Amino acid sequence: LDQTTSVDFATVKRIIEADLGQPLSALYADVDPVPLASASIAQVHAATLKSGERVVIKVRKPGVEEVLKTDLAFLSIGTKILETFAPELKRISLADITADIKDSMLGELDFNQEADNLVVYERFLRESELDATATCPLPVRELTAKKVLTMTRLDGVPLLDAEALRRTAATAGAAEAAVATALNVWSTSVVSCDFFHADVHGGNLLLCDDGRVGFIDFGIVGRLPPKVWNAVTGLGESFVTGDFEAMAKSLVAMGAAEETVDTAKFGRDLEAI
Repeated sequence: LDQTTSVDFATVKRIIEADLGQPLSALYADVDPVPLASASIAQVHAATLKSGERVVIKVRKPGVEEVLKTDLAFLSIGTKILETFAPELKRISLADITADIKDSMLGELDFNQEADNLVVYERFLRESELDATATCPLPVRELTAKKVLTMTRLDGVPLLDAEALRRTAATAGAAEAAVATALNVWSTSVVSCDFFHADVHGGNLLLCDDGRVGFIDFGIVGRLPPKVWNAVTGLGESFVTGDFEAMAKSLVAMGAAEETVDTAKFGRDLEAI
């Protein structure tokens, strides 16, 4: 969970009411005015629904969209200038990378999109039979809009909070096991989910009270282009079968070497390692 300067609760209340179209008291039974966490784009408040269910509300901070668009415009212009004076940068598609970052960052501003991501990721965990070891929040659709995202609450400790982990871990090595689980789930999502979490760090991973790893904050996600996805799966298959030339071809397709490389020789070099 990140911590930056938070917005006062009166402003948060106005944003929620404007985005959801009703008074705060009509939407929630209770909202904690003190944020659980505050990041550059949004802050999160604990709340209780009229049904008694405990949730969290992610609220976009005012003025973020304008600042972000301006910063990204300068980044885009700067990238094009760099490629003009350093043509070798075109080989790594710096302008394309910047465009992808721009799309991802602007997409992060629409919490309806993040709500969709949560639904997809929960389905991935369930269908991959990973839901016994990992989880994520689910959106409350009727209390979600462009600037407000209401989600089920996960109770747990951030993996970056070493002291809290020592106090709450039920067994020795629980934190290390949680990190291993997170890596396994994330790597599986790269090839088996529609997207992968693109902002995985200790603040966005929880060791939940039920022992599972909780993935939170799905504002930024990544997607592999079909060519790269096929190369990643091909690399895994060739590793299992011991086909080193196929490994070489997959690595070339992923951009690990020039496309003109001799893949047969490359494969023999891999086998010799």
